[in-house]
Amino acid sequence: MSENKVIEKPIIYLDHNIYSWFEKDNNFLKTSLPIFRDELQVVYSSENLKEMAQSPVRAQSYLDILSAMNAWYMEIVLDDNWRITDKARWYAGSPQNVYQEQLRNNECFNQFEQNPFLHKLLGGQEDLSFGDIFDTDKGKLLSHLENIKTDSVILNSLINDMRSCVDPLFARLKEQFKGLHSEFQPNFTATMRKQVGVSPNILNNIQGKGVINRIQEAIRPIKGMTELFDSITGGAKTDAMALVNPNNTVYQTVAALYGLLEMLGYWSDNKIKEERRFSSLRNDMLHAANAIFTKSLITKDTGLGMKAGAIYEYLGITTKVVLFSNKVPPTEK
Repeated sequence: MSENKVIEKPIIYLDHNIYSWFEKDNNFLKTSLPIFRDELQVVYSSENLKEMAQSPVRAQSYLDILSAMNAWYMEIVLDDNWRITDKARWYAGSPQNVYQEQLRNNECFNQFEQNPFLHKLLGGQEDLSFGDIFDTDKGKLLSHLENIKTDSVILNSLINDMRSCVDPLFARLKEQFKGLHSEFQPNFTATMRKQVGVSPNILNNIQGKGVINRIQEAIRPIKGMTELFDSITGGAKTDAMALVNPNNTVYQTVAALYGLLEMLGYWSDNKIKEERRFSSLRNDMLHAANAIFTKSLITKDTGLGMKAGAIYEYLGITTKVVLFSNKVPPTEK
């Protein structure tokens, strides 16, 4: 796989439901393929590949579509400390090879990507408390650290240092959530929406310009809501991109705002308690973040399209959302 420094064609990012549309409708694929292949540069991410892997029977068809489009793989650049940056790399090469490599690399991380903590924040995992989740995650992390085999003295020392940090870290997390009111423990999102007092139906009717600003105005009287937004964005600024908290990248801010809009009920998934729907929501959150490096995000998912469009406008991100949906007219946001 070779890195590409320059892309001359407009870069576009497709949600999984677009690939599924292509796979099911061969005529649509044939008529639109020349445009996607010759006039645009389609890029795909690890999130696209993960969703393709969830349908093993169709995975090869999806990979063939990527190949036919001459799609390139996009990768978020990490800094020297393995932290996410606001840069991306593009790679040409066989989608089949990238897919197989990802299957090998992700096998041991799948249980962490399930993220029961985030699932509970968004309305699932009602049978577990936050403390239960932290205890389980601590056990998983310690187990993985114990299973790492290495001959490197330096690496072994680093692993031992990491083990020594695990107990205090999770003890602090449990202490921070210990004071959370008991009514929030079974279903955090449902209780939060009740406290806010603005129904999802009302939020969904907020359209056009300034969606997030108008949502903030609607919930501002509720104690803690302004601080919650400010903790993500760094507070109100006159410059759009200065809204990003200096401790977060734009990529992270997009993902965080996406999760917050979901919790508040703006074009939310009402079946998030199901593990599979939560997995899809998590992927959509990262699709919205990945697409900031492209000219357009194309999707049939109303929830993804409406949330991503609102976030991009709020942060001054130039990515356009092209939404095909039965719930709202086909539109570009």
